[in-house]
Amino acid sequence: HVQADSVISCTNAEYQNSRGYKLHLGVVMAASLLHDIAKGEKEHARKGSQLVARLGYPEVAAVIDSHMTLAPEHQNQINETTIVYLADKLVIGHRTVSLDEKLESRLKEFNEESAQQGARERIGQAMAIQKQIEHVLGLKLEDILKEQR
Repeated sequence: HVQADSVISCTNAEYQNSRGYKLHLGVVMAASLLHDIAKGEKEHARKGSQLVARLGYPEVAAVIDSHMTLAPEHQNQINETTIVYLADKLVIGHRTVSLDEKLESRLKEFNEESAQQGARERIGQAMAIQKQIEHVLGLKLEDILKEQR
């Protein structure tokens, strides 16, 4: 899971930088490797973020904090946070999946309507990010990621 997230995040960030963005590849890599450091705990994004911040990496911590729920200031942006957010949504276990597959998986996993609605919103945000990224690149993300396998 971590490896797939990292490959997606770093590849995507490198492609964005080739189009004129100035994404910090170290922050992207660190956040994509560490975003689930507190997985299994309640509010794992916040707890993981606090741990990484205490270690002296505030930029990485900020990305980790938003990997589950995208903060409003990151919506409609391509930045380190949205790159890691999208990558997190494109992985189930150790394999890369489409956002449609991820949503289908989440809807089966959650029984409560509120949880299902939250999944729809998160995947919807990821779809918007993917669309924006593909527009900038002039390429489909799935085609780029196929090259990395």
